[in-house]
Amino acid sequence: RQNLPMLRNKVKNENMLKLGAYPILDYDTYHATILASGSEVEIAIEASKNLLKEKIFIRVVSFPSWELFSQQTSTYRQKVLGNKPLFAIEAGMINGWEKFVNIENFIGMSSFGKSAPYKKLYDYFGITSEKLVNKIKEKI
Repeated sequence: RQNLPMLRNKVKNENMLKLGAYPILDYDTYHATILASGSEVEIAIEASKNLLKEKIFIRVVSFPSWELFSQQTSTYRQKVLGNKPLFAIEAGMINGWEKFVNIENFIGMSSFGKSAPYKKLYDYFGITSEKLVNKIKEKI
């Protein structure tokens, strides 16, 4: 298993998982939103923090369940997705994410996986905060 930090939305104490997706890093005014699940949430947060140094405000949405998210009201779904460009990062294929983001705003694999320690695989497939930062800066 990966040794990952515990990330929590400090604003609320309720179980946000039941909503399927929820902002874990949010701003009132922002330039874009990153959607991520699992271990990629940490990468998204790192990218957001790096962009903040350049006064680029990027929300991060933890997106553990497309199914639960689709059961929420359209008002809630729109609030979570926001009205700015959407990006997604996934240690897998785009399958499913294209419902929310354009393929050119997706960071992930475009071929079959490989076998190696996950950090080496993330570098090999470009599933990194650096690549995400560059893509966001290029698109916004």
